[in-house]
Amino acid sequence: DAIRLPLDRAVALREMSPDRVPTAVALLVTFTLGVGVLMRSGATDAELATHFEAAHALVESLKIGA
Repeated sequence: DAIRLPLDRAVALREMSPDRVPTAVALLVTFTLGVGVLMRSGATDAELATHFEAAHALVESLKIGA
């Protein structure tokens, strides 16, 4: 729910098409699991920041008009 709620808000604001929500949810769940692995393996803050920036860019690309 914590992942889907902001995406549903984006749909309500017409920032994202409803058909893109399942893809965004899958992407963010996978990202969350991957970040956990990176953190346990000793990734630096800079490395984690790079991954967060990439995930943000991917989600932004799913927005309408992106």
